[in-house]
Amino acid sequence: MMSNGKYRSVFHSSLSPADAFRAANDEMRTWLRSKDLDLDAVDRGDSRIGPRTVLLRSAANAADGSQTQRWELRENKDEDAWVSTLTVHAPATAEENASTWFWMEVEHVWRGSAVVPAGPIRASVPRLARGLLAAVPAYDSLAELTSEPVLVGRERVDELIDILCDPDRRYPAAVASPHPEIAFDQWRATITWVMRFLPGLASIFILDPLAEQAFRTGIGTAHAVWNGALRTYLPDVDPAVAEEAARHRVLSAARIAADPSRAAGIVSILPRRLSTEAPLPRALARVNRMLMTRGQETPSGADTDALRAQIEKLTADVSEAWDLAEAEVDRADTLFAARESALAELAEREQRVLDLDHQVRALQRRLVAEGRPADAYLPVDQPASPPATFAELLDWVETDLPHVEFTGDSAMPMSLDQRPEASTWVRSSWEALQALEAYAAAKATPGYAGDFRMWCEKPPSGEYVIPVGKVAMTESESVRSNARWRREREFPVPDHASGSGRVFMEAHIRIGASGAGHINPRLYFFDEALQTGLIYIGYLGPHLTNTRT
Repeated sequence: MMSNGKYRSVFHSSLSPADAFRAANDEMRTWLRSKDLDLDAVDRGDSRIGPRTVLLRSAANAADGSQTQRWELRENKDEDAWVSTLTVHAPATAEENASTWFWMEVEHVWRGSAVVPAGPIRASVPRLARGLLAAVPAYDSLAELTSEPVLVGRERVDELIDILCDPDRRYPAAVASPHPEIAFDQWRATITWVMRFLPGLASIFILDPLAEQAFRTGIGTAHAVWNGALRTYLPDVDPAVAEEAARHRVLSAARIAADPSRAAGIVSILPRRLSTEAPLPRALARVNRMLMTRGQETPSGADTDALRAQIEKLTADVSEAWDLAEAEVDRADTLFAARESALAELAEREQRVLDLDHQVRALQRRLVAEGRPADAYLPVDQPASPPATFAELLDWVETDLPHVEFTGDSAMPMSLDQRPEASTWVRSSWEALQALEAYAAAKATPGYAGDFRMWCEKPPSGEYVIPVGKVAMTESESVRSNARWRREREFPVPDHASGSGRVFMEAHIRIGASGAGHINPRLYFFDEALQTGLIYIGYLGPHLTNTRT
């Protein structure tokens, strides 16, 4: 058997548990009625509601007060089958902005020997999903999930940017811009058609003509969308890092206008993949276990001791199997997060390589134009290989960087070596430290008056730098004014640099990201290059506490 694609949508709602269960039941009945299935059988509690169709229903109430209901429809046809599942979960204590969760999956399984048929089956949005999105308020953190693109005027641009930058957003956000040469109503209809496979898989928006420039100004040119293009913003947008913008794919207006149907398929590929591969929200992590193990009780009274012991053994075996399954799910979730982080870092590096390649070619053309073709293609010395681990990186700092001194806790960077993303983070740290070394060496001699961010923004010719968007010279006011967070950023330095032997370090460098958003390493430094010729690295490790963490 082969799967011809899965549709999965997970969202939270402000509905009360009673209203959520009622809405789900009503939409399920409406959907079943549209398929001419036997609702009388449903009311009687029969599972067979059609010639080759079975509806399974289950419910469970946990000891903590949480409630779960699930409907599963199985439709068998000649060479294929459809399995549609709707789960509604109400936590014991309502989470912020999320009193109930909806989890819907529809999978088409092809059982024939021929090639799996392609076409609209792979991309379509189930009618049940569209009905639910129309009937209940559905959210992915701050972003509302809707059946049609939300119109964004100039007054809502800041709200849209907040949605894009929201660290808790799980699904992509698709944002389209108005076309400069096509009437807005006409282009809006085209965009609605192009986004028709995204409901439940992404939040979807279209900027009106007055909002386009405000959006570009607010989010920055690198992350903007204009001239009729459609951009898919992955979670965890960081407008301060221009190189990060390469992660967020752009579909041009020309490609959309040339073939809107093909554009619709292209735009849906990434959201559909992410929705089926991304880890479930924490609130739903143990729902399957709760439903599968409901009602298991040890017999009493006349039941024999042997039967009681046998059932207890089976119950223990089931619990152990669930423990193993959940451990594998956690491992898969970690690998997914690592892969998405690596893909994000790769997109940034590819963009940087393209920029550097373009710069090299431009310089070579200038040398040739000036009559120095031999100089244009002279071989260069091979760069040193970067350290492979953070342990090697710390040794390299001590022996090879005379203007950089690590004064922090070495256990913090070395703990990062256990992460799947470690090799990428080591390389980013290596590049950042080389740039700090070059800056400190220049600052120690008269002639350079800027700080490290200015060095990266407008470096002296040929000097080593990192993307300026990775550098922050100050912390936010919320961090500076929070005593506990401020103390987290007080790191050791030599006594001559501070009477107490510690100093509050605000300047830091973004080393990388983790797919789950929990680590996102940072390097904090204290610049004393002008006084002593040294840069002190007080911290290299996981992201410290702030309003987002």
